[in-house]
Amino acid sequence: MRTAVAVGGTCDACDRLSLILRIRWSDLQLSHISDGREALEAIARDNPSIVFLCPDGSFVLWSDWIVEARARSPVTPLLIVGEESSCADRILAFELGADDWLQPNCVPMELIARVNIWLRRAGYDSREPGNRDGLRIYRSHRVDVNGRAVKLSPREYRILCHLAERERTPVSTDELLSTAWGDTYEGDSQLLRQTIRRLRQKLSDEPPQLILNQRGAGYMLDAACRVDDRLAACR
Repeated sequence: MRTAVAVGGTCDACDRLSLILRIRWSDLQLSHISDGREALEAIARDNPSIVFLCPDGSFVLWSDWIVEARARSPVTPLLIVGEESSCADRILAFELGADDWLQPNCVPMELIARVNIWLRRAGYDSREPGNRDGLRIYRSHRVDVNGRAVKLSPREYRILCHLAERERTPVSTDELLSTAWGDTYEGDSQLLRQTIRRLRQKLSDEPPQLILNQRGAGYMLDAACRVDDRLAACR
């Protein structure tokens, strides 16, 4: 499941934001975290698709937070949802790393349109679990690599989707075992290694491989291996 984080603000405001987002992105789960330090840890740990900062006071009090958030996640879209502020505050927000400033009472469809700009630029596609360069993953369990159809087993498909959702973040062996075989699976990791090997062979006949083994960390889908336009849409 794709995730978003709302930092600060009231529960009512974040509930409204969540409802609006789910009009367009039903699979985007918004988490509300009021504590700034806890939010920074969640951003670094979970790699959300987008972050909303909802300052519940003077924006200047959040300026250091934006700097630290950008240091932990340089490319994640960071949008401020707050009441009208001074032009100087808005300029400062953009200089520090915020991508946009939205009014909390704006028309829902305008908010959706502006959020979509940043999700699209970040490579997010709500229509499919994955659409990363030459690799395209469809909800119908169809997978294409540079236009070549690839037939995967249900477990191979679940593993690939999970890796695609996490993008370039390593996923542990235990997490992949739970994803493909369920939380109650108690077998060893040999079965996963065999499945990953078959998956690699199906996705690429020769190096470079799309799925990398990060020693001590797990497996990672390497987006740099693909050559097609990153923002090409699945039609």
